[in-house]
Amino acid sequence: MAEFGKFEMEDLRNCWTNEAKNFTPWLVKNIKELAKVIGIDSIEVVEKEFRVGKYFCDIVGKAKKGREDVDIVIENQLEISDHIIDSPYIRNNQTFTLPRKQE
Repeated sequence: MAEFGKFEMEDLRNCWTNEAKNFTPWLVKNIKELAKVIGIDSIEVVEKEFRVGKYFCDIVGKAKKGREDVDIVIENQLEISDHIIDSPYIRNNQTFTLPRKQE
């Protein structure tokens, strides 16, 4: 039988003290695992901390599921926000051009 470690509650801020400087880079480094967990074949990170008006989009990328390629936006949230976090740039009908990875 497999042996497992003990699960414990932990304040995420003990691991990642700053979302933009600590958590986003960690998520980028582990993006393949995120893709696997959410059922996407692959995620290619195009840009992180991309400015959209007065906000920043944490991760902009390209996702592949089967033969479909789509642009994606990942918004990290470690705690309660001081602004409406569910894509304010989309909610406010703002449009922006997704950055493209230089070939």
